Amino acid sequence: MNSARYKFYHIHGVDFRDYIDTFFSNKEDMIYGEDSLKFPMAHLHYQFSSGQIAGTLLIDISIGSVLHQLFFASNCFKEIVVLKFNEKCIMELTRWLHDRTGAFDWTHASAAAVELEGKRDNLHKKEMHLKSSIKQILKCDLGQENITAPVDLPLSYCLQDQGSRAVSIVKLR
Repeated sequence: MNSARYKFYHIHGVDFRDYIDTFFSNKEDMIYGEDSLKFPMAHLHYQFSSGQIAGTLLIDISIGSVLHQLFFASNCFKEIVVLKFNEKCIMELTRWLHDRTGAFDWTHASAAAVELEGKRDNLHKKEMHLKSSIKQILKCDLGQENITAPVDLPLSYCLQDQGSRAVSIVKLR
């Protein structure tokens, strides 16, 4: 990722596979693991295990093809709808969701989740639980009145991944 030139990913496009490979992979030389994956997951585990966050439907709006923030959310919400800003992100997450060839391997994130929960023997179960919780992956456009048109979503709660540092819950119409 070249930082010399600013990009607006919703306009210029970004190689989101490179983004997740760089910041969220399980590679030995991955220098961002603590900041982009481990610390945020520990914080999210704390937030979701507090018992103060729960509901039927959660709508996730996050940048890129990331989903580590949803491993703990799936314990508190029966259904999850994921909103993404471009087709490449949707395609990447759909590959993972349906176990397709070439999908990004999030096993290290599910391993971190079960370790934080103290249930190391539930690795496969954790990933399958998240996959069964994700009901839709939709394209969204924040410039529209109905950001998911033509799909109308019910009033629900939304988890915004704010740089993976904080959890904010807002109601969406």
